[in-house]
Amino acid sequence: MTAVRLSIPDAIDRAGRLLQERYGDRPIPRADIVREVLRLGNYSPSSIMPSDFCYNRTDKDARPIRYCVFLSVPGGYQYVGRKYSTTRTTTSLPSQFRSKLDDVEKKRTVVTCH
Repeated sequence: MTAVRLSIPDAIDRAGRLLQERYGDRPIPRADIVREVLRLGNYSPSSIMPSDFCYNRTDKDARPIRYCVFLSVPGGYQYVGRKYSTTRTTTSLPSQFRSKLDDVEKKRTVVTCH
């Protein structure tokens, strides 16, 4: 029986879900996301870019919103999944993320991924 190889977006999603359970309300470091994705399959380490899967970070290589699963937070990433509402107040986030984001974004977090 041949194992099905996950796409990178699916591997990122699975790794984020597993790591957020382990980290709880603490940010997930980028290196841990990369390590977990590599554990899930044979990927090039340079192709694993958690920032490309963030609702609140955009760059020229960002993934379409349907693939976003993280929020970029001070100290790493918070896994929020693919069904995260793209407009939320910071009060919907755990307190340690909320206080850090409030300092940066003041009262409202509007997140997009292109």
